[in-house]
Amino acid sequence: MANFRKDTLQYQAVIIFDSDLGEEAVKEEIAKVEAAISAHQGKIISNQIWGRRQLAYPIQKKQYGIYVVIDFDADNSLVADISRQLKINDNCLRVLIVERDEFAPPLSTKLKEQAAPVQGERSSRRSDDDDSDDDDNDDNDDDSDDDDDSRSADASA
Repeated sequence: MANFRKDTLQYQAVIIFDSDLGEEAVKEEIAKVEAAISAHQGKIISNQIWGRRQLAYPIQKKQYGIYVVIDFDADNSLVADISRQLKINDNCLRVLIVERDEFAPPLSTKLKEQAAPVQGERSSRRSDDDDSDDDDNDDNDDDSDDDDDSRSADASA
């Protein structure tokens, strides 16, 4: 059978660096990874620094890590090499490299979509609460007016 796999595939690497590193040190580590990708004729698509976040569980007695996401096109032999280099690196707590699904939307787009409704809901809830309080008071005022009208009709009869 013929092999239908492409020569280069699209990958996404999520790297967690030690939270004690400074901003410049993190950029240097990213530059090392990008240099390794370029050395294997890979192409960097994007890199995003998510910043310092709390880990789900302690890794090497650390509670926090600096998350970096790098999207790249490369040959599959590169993945093993980068993974090996990062596991040796003392500044790297964890690394996960996965092949991107061609039908999956970009991760950053998914995160924006998930974050936007949450922020929108908070502000709309506040305005809805303010509006609903006014509406409730207006409804009560209208009801009391109706009650007054019915009382006056009863009194006149």
